[in-house]
Amino acid sequence: MPNRDEISWTIIMTGYLHQGMGWKEELFEDGRHLHWQILEMGLRLDSFTGSSLVDMYSKCDCMNDAWYIFKRMSKPDLSLWNALIGGCSREGLWEKVKFLFVEMHKIGMEPDGTTFVHVIKAATTAKCLGEGRRLHAYVVEKVLEQDVFVRSTMIDMYAKCQNIEEAHSVFATAQQQDTVLWNTLLGGYVQQGLEEAAVVLYDSMISEKLSPNQSTFTIILKAYTNLTILDWGRLLHNEIFEKGYECSLVLRTAILDMYTKCGSLVDAQYLFQNTCPRDVIAWTAMITGYALQGCGKEALGLLEQMNKAEDPNEVTFVSILCGCSHAGLLGEAFWIFVLMINEYGLTPRKDHFSCLVDLLGRAGWLESAFLVLEALPVPANEVLWMNLLSFCGALGCVDPGKQVAEEIVCISGW
Repeated sequence: MPNRDEISWTIIMTGYLHQGMGWKEELFEDGRHLHWQILEMGLRLDSFTGSSLVDMYSKCDCMNDAWYIFKRMSKPDLSLWNALIGGCSREGLWEKVKFLFVEMHKIGMEPDGTTFVHVIKAATTAKCLGEGRRLHAYVVEKVLEQDVFVRSTMIDMYAKCQNIEEAHSVFATAQQQDTVLWNTLLGGYVQQGLEEAAVVLYDSMISEKLSPNQSTFTIILKAYTNLTILDWGRLLHNEIFEKGYECSLVLRTAILDMYTKCGSLVDAQYLFQNTCPRDVIAWTAMITGYALQGCGKEALGLLEQMNKAEDPNEVTFVSILCGCSHAGLLGEAFWIFVLMINEYGLTPRKDHFSCLVDLLGRAGWLESAFLVLEALPVPANEVLWMNLLSFCGALGCVDPGKQVAEEIVCISGW
């Protein structure tokens, strides 16, 4: 391609992002190199190219670079505003999202459905129900409430802000309730621990002659898993097979997770052995299943097998430790924790320590849990201390509770 113009470069950058390459750390330098080549060739940084650069940098977790590009644009159009707001939303920068949204209004830039999706998602992450309601009203004012993605995002916002009634109301007032809206509401019920209601809603969806898709099945499998209803899970597995979805690795892993957590290791083992290729998530699900059922030796053996095919990562060990915590496997959890550091060379994160604190708290070993939090390489946050405080309260341990409360006061500045 000897004569590269702005559009050519934008297509290249978009290709990186769509292939899942733009956000990968090892390929970030490629994206930056493309940017420098654009500058060296003296190509004009128009809105089309600028929004692609902002999108690239934001997806590479380089918000400072994204802001720099945005500020260089003399008259950023809506696509540029949306690219920057979307980046801030993905990073959970609620205050910056609010600032940009207000600035848009000040200069007379009209938000579209994409803008509202980004802003509502940011409000959801920040758990700002009041702001979410105001955005909902603004959506209605702009006559965008029938946009399926905007409405889906509002349903998700209300559900995650623990207001499932309003989520259902937004769903019920839709002119057309497609599979996207059904899935969002189903997911909201499951996220809030309302699995039985989710199952009833799923039956209603089927009675409306709507065909469930892979996302639907994944959500309902999660509901059956949480309810530990093995027979229903098996029936759903058969339905997934009949519809030709069993080849989906995501669904196979969800089915595997259901079998292990419902106590059917035989079904889980059969499915696992017939799953090829296996990704890290599938290996993790099977190992966690063994841990949940108290099969420590089998879990270790499978971890060793996994090491020959896939590198276990930090998430693998978080899942295993969580499984040990819920099963009360104290000794196994510490053994896995040491193995993670010494054998696999992984540095423990707060998630791993959180699992240990949860396990120690459940076992009533509050002083040990306190020592774990004090020994963290990075100071424990308020959430971790509050978790320990809840165990102190549940067990009626006054003195440890006072110590934990003092730590919380120091962190929060109360």
